[in-house]
Amino acid sequence: MELYQHQKEFLSKNPNKSALVWSCGTGKTRTAIEWAKETYSSIIICPKALKANWIRECKRWGLSGMRVLVITKEEFRKGWDLYSAYDSLIVDEVHNGFLTPHYKSQMSKALRDYIKKNKTKRILLLSATVYSSSPWNIYQLATLLGYKLDWWKFNNTFFN
Repeated sequence: MELYQHQKEFLSKNPNKSALVWSCGTGKTRTAIEWAKETYSSIIICPKALKANWIRECKRWGLSGMRVLVITKEEFRKGWDLYSAYDSLIVDEVHNGFLTPHYKSQMSKALRDYIKKNKTKRILLLSATVYSSSPWNIYQLATLLGYKLDWWKFNNTFFN
């Protein structure tokens, strides 16, 4: 199946760190799989209900020859420190637990610590709804992608 123009445009940029904040049904999964083909290995973190779909789509679009690990977000939260380094990291439905500030969420703390421990260079975060409860979701998204926002300035701008 031919890629859509917006998918081709994203892939032509080949970013090391990015977020696909596209509406439902716009091809985030396929685009992420094509993006992952630029590396030798990928770890994909997704909700439990989507794990079988990710495994099927990885096989369908040609990631089966690579070192690919598809795990649920719960599996990741419990054992993040047991997983070895992968060339690329994909987090589907990143708004579900990962975009809460570190001090409130074991999930976001685990992801931050995994990225830091393994010096993950390629990160792709997927969601149709990254802003789900507060501006802190956006702050956390930027932090996971390697942006160093000024916490005091952000806090004063959006909360004080």
